[in-house]
Amino acid sequence: MNHLVGVAVFGNGGFKPVLTNAFPDLEPYTESAELARFVLLDEVPANAESWFLARVFELAAREGMRGIVSFSDPIKRIAQDGRVVMPGHIGLIYQATNATYTGQATPRTVWQLPDGSIFNEQKLGKIRQQKQGHEYSEQELCSWGARPRRRREDPRTWLQQARADIGARTLRHPGNHRYLFTLGDRRERRAVSLGFGQLPYPKATQRWRNHQHSWRHVGEGGFDSHKFEVAPIDPQVAQSFVEQHHYSASCTSNLQRFGLFRKES
Repeated sequence: MNHLVGVAVFGNGGFKPVLTNAFPDLEPYTESAELARFVLLDEVPANAESWFLARVFELAAREGMRGIVSFSDPIKRIAQDGRVVMPGHIGLIYQATNATYTGQATPRTVWQLPDGSIFNEQKLGKIRQQKQGHEYSEQELCSWGARPRRRREDPRTWLQQARADIGARTLRHPGNHRYLFTLGDRRERRAVSLGFGQLPYPKATQRWRNHQHSWRHVGEGGFDSHKFEVAPIDPQVAQSFVEQHHYSASCTSNLQRFGLFRKES
């Protein structure tokens, strides 16, 4: 049986404008999506990313997908014990696949939790405004030691207390690097309008296992595509793999999922 060594997950971008701002003429969720998770195990040779992405995009295009937006987080994340959880990256694999670079997203303030992970502005906003999904976000903070929010307690007041309870620190984030991909044949790709102008690329290959990063180098032998294949995978398989290996330890709500499999001889 082939061995799963990588996963790509397409998500809804969190907010619809993430997709419609990038691809104004495409229908979000069916014609456009976010590359929300992309992770390869440390055993996968260097240069595998571009081949894996190309195969994934081919499969997605067959289902009508025409635009993909992806973000690279440049900020190093350090846990309270000094451990580097995520070294930061600028999207070198997207540059290698000729993605259109469109600059950085809007700067924002986020919370960094004790383990170095980020409690983002989207989750904070859901709690402040009591939007759909705020219960899940509140439960996440409670799992870190915050007391449950009392009935009719002001969400903003509770958030201030919760941050103190769990020892989270605020972090001013400059915005993730944003890359756009168009899918399909040449005619279909040219027909896709981009909502942002192209900018020059910002200037080692990253791998993951059990939330720890490492690097693979071309000098080790490089990637042999004949030893791998790409196929759609079930939501449970994608979630388990991403939660075990990706630095975020979480898998977003997703639209499509693809696995990179190393063929067993």
